[in-house]
Amino acid sequence: LGPIRDALARLGDPQWASPSILIVGTNGKGSTAAILEAVLQAHGVTTGLTTSPHLVSVEERIRIGGRDIRRKRLEDHLETLAPDVDLTFFETITSAAFLAFADAGVEIAILEAGMGGSWDATRVADSAVAGLTNVGSDHASWLGEDILDRARDKGAPLRVASRAVVGSGVTPGVVSALGAPNAGPARELVEVTTREDGLMRLAWDDNAVETPLPLTGAHQIANIELALALARCAEAEGLITRLDPEAVAQGLTRVRWSGRLSEHALGGRKILVDAAHNLEGAEALAAHLSLQQRRYNLLFSCLEDKDVETMAAVLEPVVE
Repeated sequence: LGPIRDALARLGDPQWASPSILIVGTNGKGSTAAILEAVLQAHGVTTGLTTSPHLVSVEERIRIGGRDIRRKRLEDHLETLAPDVDLTFFETITSAAFLAFADAGVEIAILEAGMGGSWDATRVADSAVAGLTNVGSDHASWLGEDILDRARDKGAPLRVASRAVVGSGVTPGVVSALGAPNAGPARELVEVTTREDGLMRLAWDDNAVETPLPLTGAHQIANIELALALARCAEAEGLITRLDPEAVAQGLTRVRWSGRLSEHALGGRKILVDAAHNLEGAEALAAHLSLQQRRYNLLFSCLEDKDVETMAAVLEPVVE
């Protein structure tokens, strides 16, 4: 992390201009971040959000107040960073996000880690609140072939955060490998249950609210649970005054996160777009498709370091 720390130090350390919440994990980081962003905005918080990758344009990676950064503003920040040629693409965009957040005066920054947890560029913010979605099979060549090695890597930001939570996708054996005894289960802070009519019930302390699921797929329940647990941590840290049930319900109706089982129309056809890019993502997509009344034709691609045969074997039985 030396190069990005040095670059940001020359710019006045903008990564510390506002408190931040860091989300790490294999799958669900972006969805969790988008849900948390919407909930905090509903509480009147000016948020900054940085995620990866982008689907169409690089501006998607930096959102301020729920809106993608303007291209000219991003170009200005990139020009400021131009002398630091030793930064990687991800370090450069992350640094630009910190500059943008400081420039806009955001009140809470929400950071999605790119890969792992020990050496990711987002770590330089020293986030007081951190959450882990799950630990899957992805990036084993970088983070360790054994799941416990990957857990130890992803647990790094949880070990230094003032408040840390782990999602329901993290098994007990993996929790012990994190090396973060301060990291508690999200479900101890928020209880999320679903009803037969499609609504879900969110409960914490003496509060409860019922609302539709903001994103498609049963796997999003764990992301909602973690996002609200992180919001409760923000409340405990004094970043928001109170987690209000009405504001939570309002925020969940405003969640915007494309490419995750999102429906689109193209040439009179119904298109379902999902960013499943590893085995666990393929399994979640297959679980959703198996419940549908229609059979979809599948167009699929992935990078060459992915186990395409295994993912194809999971998806083939549930598509036309």
